[in-house]
Amino acid sequence: MVPRPVLLAPALLVPALLVLAGCGADFVYFESNQISGAGTTTLIVAWRDAPVDAAESVHVTLDRVEVYGVEGTEVLAEGRQVHDLLTLVNGVTASVASAEIPAGRWDGLRFVLADEAGAHTVRVDGAVHVLAFARPGAWIVEVPRVLELEEDATTEVVIDFDVRLSVYAAGDTWFLDPRLAPVDPAGGGGLEGSVRHAGGPVAGATVSAQIGSREVLGTRTAIDGSFRLHPLPPGTYALVATAPGLAPAVLDDVEVLAGVDRSGLVVVLAAAVEG
Repeated sequence: MVPRPVLLAPALLVPALLVLAGCGADFVYFESNQISGAGTTTLIVAWRDAPVDAAESVHVTLDRVEVYGVEGTEVLAEGRQVHDLLTLVNGVTASVASAEIPAGRWDGLRFVLADEAGAHTVRVDGAVHVLAFARPGAWIVEVPRVLELEEDATTEVVIDFDVRLSVYAAGDTWFLDPRLAPVDPAGGGGLEGSVRHAGGPVAGATVSAQIGSREVLGTRTAIDGSFRLHPLPPGTYALVATAPGLAPAVLDDVEVLAGVDRSGLVVVLAAAVEG
């Protein structure tokens, strides 16, 4: 199924590494069994994003990153950071936190976004719009993710910031309702290829891997039309490509194998039919 475009408008490491990335997932809650009196580890947090057709940039302001568990909370980073999420595509991530914390079991991560007016913006057709939070308390986002952090170790956690679901327009107002989810690269594979048109490569096209009507991971093509989707859980996907002024195209039954990056995929877009 070709997804409907999302419009932006008036919408642990012991040492451990956390990476924040871009696509939606269901949240699962876990019981905590954090170890008291354990040694320390290092946690690094980063994020990435998937693109949206309608937007040229999406700037979000992050104030604090925490890791939480049954025995309390540890601050991983505190201090204002501004990120353009639409630059974090094709496997690019941005580090947002790094800290030494007690080893043991932790239940998840908490991201605290700036809550004042004007802290978050989206740029569409050259115009910058301020993003208002869609609901009270939406600036605090908890991402459940059980982390078993060993002493003197480093762990990497990837978090996906799904701009497609997080930013939307209602009337003349643009809203932000942050949707974050962990991405587990273990056992995953990938898809690599290019999007083309009769005139050559298509830069800035949106490419997504879908199962049924659910998008699993998305990205945007580079200047040469190339794309990379990674990590993807093993399975069979529909590869969907869209670009302004061109008709969407779908490659069905694209198989992803564990630990394998499948390359050489070519998606060809035709001119949109008017009328």
